[in-house]
Amino acid sequence: MSNKVTGNPNPVSLRNSAILLLAVLAGCNTTGDSGVLQSATKPADNINPENPTQSTRQLNTRTDLTDYCPKISLQEGTAIYRVYEPRAKEKNADTLRYQATISRFSRNCSYEQGKLRMSIGVAGRLISGPSGATGTFKLPLRIAIKSGEEMVFNKLYKPDATIAAGKANGNFSFVDNEVWLPAPTARSLRVRVGFDDTAK
Repeated sequence: MSNKVTGNPNPVSLRNSAILLLAVLAGCNTTGDSGVLQSATKPADNINPENPTQSTRQLNTRTDLTDYCPKISLQEGTAIYRVYEPRAKEKNADTLRYQATISRFSRNCSYEQGKLRMSIGVAGRLISGPSGATGTFKLPLRIAIKSGEEMVFNKLYKPDATIAAGKANGNFSFVDNEVWLPAPTARSLRVRVGFDDTAK
């Protein structure tokens, strides 16, 4: 991973990112624990006796869990990401360039075109160390989703995080609004976020 300083961020981009993140961190818009919707192939509970081919209520044509939004959590041991002076003989507090810490994360869910669409947001804090420098740095952020033991989504992102000139700390935020999965048939999805310091 490169620690090259790339300059100041675009203020419009930062403002848009903050708005998106606030929307996601406000919480999931599909909450609750009710069961699977009735399949179109399953008979309705109340058939019209005048016409057995019709139901007094419309059959659902979706088989997904329309009120289900998978839980999100922080992968154990991945909340903090540290970068040290590359030529330092030892990695310690004196050779620390900067440290990023995840402090908030959330998700939003909707069902569109027969699929589950998720917006996943992560935010946190960036502080400069004794050997640090101001500027913009890349953070190796990973989002992974499992269904049971099967990995169904696994992506590494490298969002920017900035410590402005004359400052010793800063904030970062990231949102992916385009995480698409097949509509789940069970409440088996688990979303994990965290830093991946092994990423290249």
